Amino acid sequence: MAFGNSIFKYTSSLFSTNTTTTLPDYDSPPDYSSIDTTTKDVSFLKSQALEQSFIPTSILQIQAQGKVAYASIGSPAKELETPIIDPNNANIGPKYTSIRAQKNSGNCVLVQGGKHGQEGVQVASTTYKWGPGKPPVIRISKTLQPVEEKEVQGFSNHETDEFELHSKSMFKRTVFFDSQRWGHFEWRYADRKERAIADTSGNKSINNLLVLEKVVGNGHMEQRIKVAQLVRGEGTRTPGTSKNSAGNGGQLEMCLEGSDGPLIDDVTVVVSCLVMLKKEIDNLRGAEIAVVC
Repeated sequence: MAFGNSIFKYTSSLFSTNTTTTLPDYDSPPDYSSIDTTTKDVSFLKSQALEQSFIPTSILQIQAQGKVAYASIGSPAKELETPIIDPNNANIGPKYTSIRAQKNSGNCVLVQGGKHGQEGVQVASTTYKWGPGKPPVIRISKTLQPVEEKEVQGFSNHETDEFELHSKSMFKRTVFFDSQRWGHFEWRYADRKERAIADTSGNKSINNLLVLEKVVGNGHMEQRIKVAQLVRGEGTRTPGTSKNSAGNGGQLEMCLEGSDGPLIDDVTVVVSCLVMLKKEIDNLRGAEIAVVC
């Protein structure tokens, strides 16, 4: 921002031997109300997204055990049920439970309330197949549907928000999805600098930080809004797991509302986060098989 070239101009009278000096003429200050403060620099926007304070309005604890390297080479996770707990209401049971019908199947449903067949209502389903070219498909119900007692089913009605999750690059773990209801989002892994910023204790206790951002616009107009983050470290990851575990749970912090209204709902955050954990396990399985072969 400049007031005109004259403010930086030296006049000859200031450096002459004459006793008389003349001050430079100053331009009138600009009209600050007319200045456009909207940046078009996408790199600046990204750095601002990195540095901005993220204040969660709700917190859930995902109690996933995940998988330990070389404990059972190439096999999937053993647990069929993953409770998602509201720490403020932990005494009444899980807020959600993710259920797989079979150990060797990646397909699962998200149940609101108790465990499968116990007061639960199905709010989302995920179709997940291991291997390239088979993106996971999430279906979220707009109307709650009771869970069948004998089998885990997907939704068949039209009252759903259905979308696929795709890898952004072959060489990165960033995953994106486009929700018909909420828009475009990306899950990504934070680097060391961002983990340090998120660690309010200052003890470098966060070993892994998985961030969900809502992406608005594109190119120079792109803006990113952090809506959730899964924090895994000392005191936040699932008890009994370590920093070397894959697909283990942690503290899911969410900010679901923006200044203009809702940004996303917690079901979409939870079910897409569970897919990211499943991908971690499958990446470990692939690495184990590659080493053995």
